[in-house]
Amino acid sequence: MEADKDSGVGRTMNHAAMTRDEALSQIQRLMQLHGLSVRDISAGVSPSGEKKGGHLQALLAYVGAAFILGGIGTYTDIVWDDLTSLARVALSLGTGIVVYILGLMAIGDLRLARAVTPLVSLGAFLQTGGLFVYLKEYSHGGNEYLGQMLVFGVMAAQLALSFWSRKRTDLGFLAILGFMGFAQAALSYIGIRGEWIAMVLGLSGLSIAWGVDKTECRAMAPFGYLFSSAAIAVASFDILGATYSRQNPGLDILLPLASVGLVAFSIAARSRVVLFVGVAHLLAAMGYYTDHYFKDAVGWPIALIAMGTALVGLSAFAVKLGRGFSYPRR
Repeated sequence: MEADKDSGVGRTMNHAAMTRDEALSQIQRLMQLHGLSVRDISAGVSPSGEKKGGHLQALLAYVGAAFILGGIGTYTDIVWDDLTSLARVALSLGTGIVVYILGLMAIGDLRLARAVTPLVSLGAFLQTGGLFVYLKEYSHGGNEYLGQMLVFGVMAAQLALSFWSRKRTDLGFLAILGFMGFAQAALSYIGIRGEWIAMVLGLSGLSIAWGVDKTECRAMAPFGYLFSSAAIAVASFDILGATYSRQNPGLDILLPLASVGLVAFSIAARSRVVLFVGVAHLLAAMGYYTDHYFKDAVGWPIALIAMGTALVGLSAFAVKLGRGFSYPRR
């Protein structure tokens, strides 16, 4: 009797477990079929209705925040000249610290997940401006680049520590921007020309973005690729096409080397962003040559035809090459 009872209980438990597994499997299939999430089920609403309401709520929240910031900024501009030095620092730097702390506190709240990036970005921006206000109000002369190094160094350190503790991509991106600001000020302090600073920062940015692209924070790599490759492209024209070519005629013939370098890097990094900048730089270099060497020549129409043919060929090559960057897409 006891054995029959135990076997019956076992069959009942196995049947219950089997039914539970089947129910979970069916629920999962229904969720995939109708595009439901755990949040949708918990809220008891359809995803379409929540999506529409969420978009409207987000729109109203962003517009309201813009009005609030605009009102604060307008009021600050009106009363700024009447404030004391301490009040100016407190209004700018203090507000930035408060907003930044609120952004860090919002990281652990799923309801405020979308507000984290705007809050920490605005807080970092206000703190940077507040530190410059502090230097203006309380410093007595000195080298401006040393002040910039101090401000961007402090912000880079703060953001790096926040990134290390929170492991968020937006904090890492802001920390890199702070580091770049510090490097730009340091290079300016030692007397490096602006175009060479852009070239150094561009090459450094590509290296950093390539390293970041191999980590779990790869989401911010495309921004680094874009800004860095654009800095290299602009700096190459300043160095080879404007500044030094006047003293060394014919040096601008080296302009396509920057294009080739960017395209080669895009292949190694599998980055469509760098590929686009490299191809655009090459076309700009061709336009530069056409304008400087062929504009008043008899071969001007031929140059236009050649440039158009090259444009078509390069576009086809870029599309074919970009399709080869199947994964990851950036």
